[in-house]
Amino acid sequence: MRPRATVRRGPVKVGERVRLGDGRVNVEQVDCAGDSIRITLAVEPPSELAVRLTADGRRLDVLEVEIDEDTGRGRVTAYPLMRSDEMLRIGLKGRGRGAEASIDVPLL
Repeated sequence: MRPRATVRRGPVKVGERVRLGDGRVNVEQVDCAGDSIRITLAVEPPSELAVRLTADGRRLDVLEVEIDEDTGRGRVTAYPLMRSDEMLRIGLKGRGRGAEASIDVPLL
């Protein structure tokens, strides 16, 4: 377990939209808590999504990806970010050719 003072807390606004094959993903926000981060997003049209996260090049374990099949609203839960982390990379992969993109989120 990590000491409380070393874990990043609070919201980080993202507000970025990327094309993923024939669809789009809008990544809204990263909420940082003591035990995890939660990324809120929307997938248009609703579909499955694979997510890979790295913080300053260090891989973060993704615990859960939930996408509502009717609305496309979703949430990704992963291990927490450290206060010292400067950049979060959100790698997104959908179905089909060209359905891959990433978003770099500055944490400073």
